[in-house]
Amino acid sequence: MTLDVVDASGELQGVRQMDTADGRDMLQLREALRPVMSNLLAVHKRLDLLLSNCEAKAGRAALAIYNIASRLALNPDNTHIAIHVEKLRNELRKKRSPRQTPAAARAAGEGGNGKEVR
Repeated sequence: MTLDVVDASGELQGVRQMDTADGRDMLQLREALRPVMSNLLAVHKRLDLLLSNCEAKAGRAALAIYNIASRLALNPDNTHIAIHVEKLRNELRKKRSPRQTPAAARAAGEGGNGKEVR
């Protein structure tokens, strides 16, 4: 609306505070890029969902292995497994914020001893 007012008023054109041609170009660019931005956001959401699904599958598999290893560690002949079960148990006891992303969890894990925890 401001562009129309400036175009209609010689006095406002004279103060040279707004280039109406540039303003209209910016509006056209914004309208042209909106669908592209919308599509990119949709792709981002789909990729995020895909990654969340992959992480959930990996987490379920890891917990299943932990459960199996815990049962195997009950056998006194499997002390080598018991050591790993204890490490996994300690990792599972760590408190994490509910909305922490895997990348943030890795970054937080690197702060202590420089080793990534998996």
